[in-house]
Amino acid sequence: MQRSGICWSVVLSGFFFLAGCGGTTEVPEGQEAVYPVKGTVLYNGQPVADATISLHSEGKPGSFARTDSSGNFAVNTYAEGDGAPAGTYTLTVTKMVDVNAGEASDKIDAVRAPAKYESQVPEYLSKKETSGLKVTIPADATSVLQLTLADGEGASKVEQSTE
Repeated sequence: MQRSGICWSVVLSGFFFLAGCGGTTEVPEGQEAVYPVKGTVLYNGQPVADATISLHSEGKPGSFARTDSSGNFAVNTYAEGDGAPAGTYTLTVTKMVDVNAGEASDKIDAVRAPAKYESQVPEYLSKKETSGLKVTIPADATSVLQLTLADGEGASKVEQSTE
């Protein structure tokens, strides 16, 4: 008898615990509400893999994303893919590659060449003062961004829609 009472207490405790875990829309104290932001980055018509997109706005927490092999991304602020607070942002895009990666001397005990990083996207996009990419993230909607990168300051563009 006592054993069955303990089992029921465990089952009911688990039920009440799970009931309290889902569906909350409350924003944790000290955090702004975030809204989903996703998109794609293209450069010369091709997807850009492993690029970092940063969203800059005064008084807002840092939000960023990293593209996958197809150039797709989802913005992170507090957790992976959670989105960004509503507001107006300047976007920056960077992709740095070690051009000496894999290089080695023909000597057996030679040291690998020192890292030498080069930008794989136009460098003006790495600074918020020169990127020219602006978006406004609305509340209560999913923002879908298409970043089309181009050489020449001011030539890149961002198209935005909502779902």
